[in-house]
Amino acid sequence: AELATMVDKAILADLPNAVAGILAQLSDATAVSGDVVGMLGTLGPLANVFRYGNVRQTDASLFARVFDAALNRAAIGLTLAAQGIDDDAAQVLRKAILGAHTAVALRDSPEQRRLWLEALARLDGLGAGHALLCGLATRLLLDEGGINASTAADTLALQLSRGAAPTRAGAWFEGFLNGTARILLHDNAIWHIVDAWLVGLSEEHFRAVLLVVRRSFADFEAMDRRDLAALANQGGPVARIETRMTWDADRAMQPVPTLRMLFGQSEQA
Repeated sequence: AELATMVDKAILADLPNAVAGILAQLSDATAVSGDVVGMLGTLGPLANVFRYGNVRQTDASLFARVFDAALNRAAIGLTLAAQGIDDDAAQVLRKAILGAHTAVALRDSPEQRRLWLEALARLDGLGAGHALLCGLATRLLLDEGGINASTAADTLALQLSRGAAPTRAGAWFEGFLNGTARILLHDNAIWHIVDAWLVGLSEEHFRAVLLVVRRSFADFEAMDRRDLAALANQGGPVARIETRMTWDADRAMQPVPTLRMLFGQSEQA
C-alpha cells in the first residue's frame, strides 16, 4: 500500500522514471506477498489512474497489470484472511474491502468485477469467517446485483435465526447494514425480518447483542434515525403499489423540436 501511494505521488510530480521503478517494485512485492490487507490497500491508489485516464501520458496498461495481479492474489486469499481474526482485525479488513470495492468499480473491467464478486460470494458463504465480513459481503453483493433481494432476505433470516449466537448475529447485522439505513428504510421484507429477530430475543440475548446493534445504528445520519423511529411507529415501510401510467405519445413529442433547438441539435439528432 505504501508503494502504491508513492506511485500516485510520482505521477502527480511528473516523474515517469520513478513511476516505472516503483511499479516494478510493487509488482515484485505483490508476487510474493501473503498480506491480503496490504494488497487490497494497493488497489485504491492504483485505481486513480483509471479514474483520470492516462495521467501525464502515463501508460495505464502498466497499472492495469499490477492492479489485476494484486486483485487476483487478494481475491484468492480473502476467505482465509477472514477466518480466525478478532474484532479489531475484522474492522481493519472491512475498511480494506470497502476501499477495494470502490477501486474495482474505477477499474471498470467486466473481468475484474466478476473476479471480485466471486471473492465476495465465497466470503458470503463462509461459515467460519468473521461475521462482520460475511455480512458486509452479502450487502455488497446485493448492492452490485450479485444476489437479488429475495436471496439477501433468506440469508438475513438464516443469520438472525434463533439458532444463531447473538453476538455473531449482531456482528453480521452490523456488516450487512454497512453504516447506512437505506436498506431498512426502503425494504419491507428485511425490515420485518430484523424486527422479528429483535422481538424474539430473550432479555439475556438482547443484552448480549445490544452493544453491537447500537454501534450499527450510531453510524446512521440523524435524519435516518428519525425516519427509522417514525417507521417503527407505523410498523415498518409500506409496500410500494405499482401503478401503470398512460400517456399521449403525440403530445409528448410536441416540445421535442424546441428542446433540440435549445441543445443545438439537428432534426436528425
